[in-house]
Amino acid sequence: MTMAVPYDAEVFDRVDGLIATTQTWRDLLVKRDEDDEARAILKDWYGDGPDLIRKPVFYVGQACDPGFRQPMPRRTLRFRHAFTNGDAIGYFGRIAPATMPTIAMTGVMDVARFFPQLQFIYGGFVRKPVTNQIGLQVPPIAYDDMPAAIAACTAVVGNEEKDADFLGSGKIIDAMAVGTPVLAKLNPVRLEQLGEDYPLFYRDRWEAALKLHELVTGGGPFRQLIADFMVKRLELHHPDEVGRRLYEAWRSL
Repeated sequence: MTMAVPYDAEVFDRVDGLIATTQTWRDLLVKRDEDDEARAILKDWYGDGPDLIRKPVFYVGQACDPGFRQPMPRRTLRFRHAFTNGDAIGYFGRIAPATMPTIAMTGVMDVARFFPQLQFIYGGFVRKPVTNQIGLQVPPIAYDDMPAAIAACTAVVGNEEKDADFLGSGKIIDAMAVGTPVLAKLNPVRLEQLGEDYPLFYRDRWEAALKLHELVTGGGPFRQLIADFMVKRLELHHPDEVGRRLYEAWRSL
């Protein structure tokens, strides 16, 4: 078996099955060759050619890193200082104009006019320099330090680019493991990962600002409620659970 993305005609012909990390992606692939809407959505990744997906596609999910469950307190404190000791809203991922979470960032700035301690923080691998950007850019953070950086944030923001609507994002799983709330753009994969009852979904800058205001003013009890919610959802992404689904997929071939 191999991952269902990126598309490689030779590899796809040789394997017995394909692996999708989200149910949304798996369902689109299964429907692609007969459904015009699914084909249009997947065009950027698979092109327009017919009959590309001739092998069974299995959903296995994304596994969390157990090392994220217990961030080191001293490292977390160090990042809090680096993040100006305020309410940091963090984005840690690919840095480029097309990948930045613009909707959420604008919502953060709307709320920050009334809460000066609020600060948008972003850092990661710079694919293309970002100019005229709001917030504080921090140097790239080592993987081993990422749990502490996430724990130092009041909330983190997920990707808003097209990939995230269907492929998902490991950053959401990382935040779940740490217990830091995620301000998440509403899309099929976020519903799949966080559940329909998750309280911090947004569709536009105004809803992002409203949810962030609730988070900042709700204090510790509200944040703990969200953290408990995320820990429960994390069970779906435990390595043992993902391994079980992968084993069942392998046995079915």
